[in-house]
Amino acid sequence: MFGHFKRFGKQFIIYGIGDAINKAIVVLIVPLFTHYLSPSDYGVAAILVVTNSLIVGISDLGMTNSIARYYREEEDSKKSHIITTVQITVMLLTLMIAISGSLFSVQISSLLFKSASYSYLVILNLFTIPLTVAISPPMMRFRLNQKPKIYSAFNIAKAITGIGLNILFIIGLKRGIAGMFEANLLNAGLFALIIGGYSVNMGGIHFSKTLLKKLVLFGFPFMMGLVAFWVMDWSDRFLLIRMTNLSEVGLYNLGYSIGMAIMLPVGAFETAWPPFFMSITDQSNYKKIYSLILTYYVLIMAFIVILITVLAPDYFRLFTPSVYHQAYIVVPLVAFSYSLRGVFSIMAVGSFLKQRPVFQFASELIAMVLNIAIMFILIPRMGRIGAAWATAIAYMIMPVAIYLFSRKLFEIKYDFKRLAQIFLIGLGVYYVTKVVYQPTNLNLLIRLSILVLYPILLYLTGFFLDEEMKKIKLVIKKIFGGFLLRRKK
Repeated sequence: MFGHFKRFGKQFIIYGIGDAINKAIVVLIVPLFTHYLSPSDYGVAAILVVTNSLIVGISDLGMTNSIARYYREEEDSKKSHIITTVQITVMLLTLMIAISGSLFSVQISSLLFKSASYSYLVILNLFTIPLTVAISPPMMRFRLNQKPKIYSAFNIAKAITGIGLNILFIIGLKRGIAGMFEANLLNAGLFALIIGGYSVNMGGIHFSKTLLKKLVLFGFPFMMGLVAFWVMDWSDRFLLIRMTNLSEVGLYNLGYSIGMAIMLPVGAFETAWPPFFMSITDQSNYKKIYSLILTYYVLIMAFIVILITVLAPDYFRLFTPSVYHQAYIVVPLVAFSYSLRGVFSIMAVGSFLKQRPVFQFASELIAMVLNIAIMFILIPRMGRIGAAWATAIAYMIMPVAIYLFSRKLFEIKYDFKRLAQIFLIGLGVYYVTKVVYQPTNLNLLIRLSILVLYPILLYLTGFFLDEEMKKIKLVIKKIFGGFLLRRKK
């Protein structure tokens, strides 16, 4: 069984390295841009990125999930037909949306910002979308072919080029917020050519109406799920701008982006998970493997969430102007919320394998409705922290709902006792770090040292199984044995 974990772990690490470099670049570069962009600029960028993500989600028609479902079943000669059929379809749809939207850019700017002065940014953002979606199907092929190195290499190259272009346009050419979107358009175009050309070289260009119908029929419920995710992830910016102001949106979005550092491991997990769980369905103990992966996932993510929340206030204190220091208050809730995405992905495996995407959509729909209701209650009273609480509650609802929907159809015996241990001990350690907080470098070191309590308390409360302890001791022995061997040399 541990052989499966080792194989999954290797893919997770490779995907994680790519995402780690991407997220590290963002985290390191944000303080630089805060000296050239105002909180209002960040608010404008947040609203446009939100709009972008909605268009991408709808135009995909859920076919990304369809690719994952049917790619393995097709003959090798037909696999490229799936990829390019989806690629051509989403590119044409988003191009039509971009052309139509650009004709009404003034009206869209007025609707989003109560001002027509951002119409140029609206146009740039719209035409970035077809170029962005052009690379999604080929990148999906790398994942399904289990080529994480190529996938990560392209992602890293795109991130580095994107940051370089942003520095050139925002700082070098002093283009401000317009430079951000000009750089994004140029970067998207560059990689659409590179990855698109690579994809064509791998399998040519094919389009199948029969395949398209099949892909859309399976994927449509997932598209509705994407809309639900969009509401939970992004609609809070629209409500914040209506109920507060652009600066509040900017501070919220900046804190949100740091809380999203949790997506470094979560994103790597979500990328590696579908090919892995589908590849072991012929194993007799595959359900037990799914259960153990959930336990280990929560174990690791809980620690990372605490680590992010400990570092967040000092990150803003040390690296950004004082106007941005309070952006950190939403970080703990955002990091916790997005860590639950992986829990939902694991618990949704039954819905996927049994071809019941309606269960997944129903779970997302329930969470979406609650999210909207809670935002209308909390945002007027609590501002951006109310929006963060609404997101956290919605993400907590989703795994519970999908588990209740699918447990009779596809029962997996999760170890809820150990999951509760992780949650309670993690919450306790987080609370201690919050109580002792002081805005000093020495205090930061003290809070980081408190994190050692997390594994110690788990061990003392009997969390680890005998087999797991043997593996842990073996790993420790290898690490220290190798270290001592190098010291002797």
